[in-house]
Amino acid sequence: GNCSSRSDSFPDGGFPFQQAAGLIATLDPYHANVPEQFAHKGVFFWRLAAMAYLFRVNDRFMRTLEIERVKESLGFRPPIIGMHARSGHGHDHWHGQDIPLSARVQALRVVGERYSIERVFIATNEPSMIKQLAASLPNMEVIALSEFNREELVGRQGMETRLFGDLKGAAGEQARFVMLDLLLLGECDVLIGQMGSNLSRLAHMLISRNRKSLPPFISLDGPLLRPRLMA
Repeated sequence: GNCSSRSDSFPDGGFPFQQAAGLIATLDPYHANVPEQFAHKGVFFWRLAAMAYLFRVNDRFMRTLEIERVKESLGFRPPIIGMHARSGHGHDHWHGQDIPLSARVQALRVVGERYSIERVFIATNEPSMIKQLAASLPNMEVIALSEFNREELVGRQGMETRLFGDLKGAAGEQARFVMLDLLLLGECDVLIGQMGSNLSRLAHMLISRNRKSLPPFISLDGPLLRPRLMA
């Protein structure tokens, strides 16, 4: 299914990221070839090692994010559910239809009740969704970044495409906003996302890296490691 309630620790006591990182640049394609010494850990571990090596934010950019100030202003604190909710271009990639609001609300209720969590951080490209979720979940605290005009994210063009090229002006502000969303999702305890989305998969890996264990998660559009995503 698309729901995991397990919180498994990785075998062998952790991540030998430094050892793995030295091999990443030597493989082509690096994400599809697991070196023999890490084969017993599986492809997800190898992807996680590659992500940890590649997803390194330099100190200067981290200072511009002011993430601790943002967390304090939001009231971002554990325990907290992270939800990545895409619309339009980010519809259900597997079934070709938009995911209804009711499915998102149901997933939040299930996770909130199961883990006794009453706070959710929403990362979305749809401005109205935040208000809709808050109205549908009166017993849950719904928080989201408010310093960015989410109307800039509406449309069918993926964030990966938007962020290519010169990151000045509007593109630079979008990059900062998306990075904040990702880093905050990575600090959540449970994830509800759409694993047909690169951002949802990256958020899942960030949580796994930070926790050093697999987080409970629900995917609303398909499995985490669908075959076509393995290539």
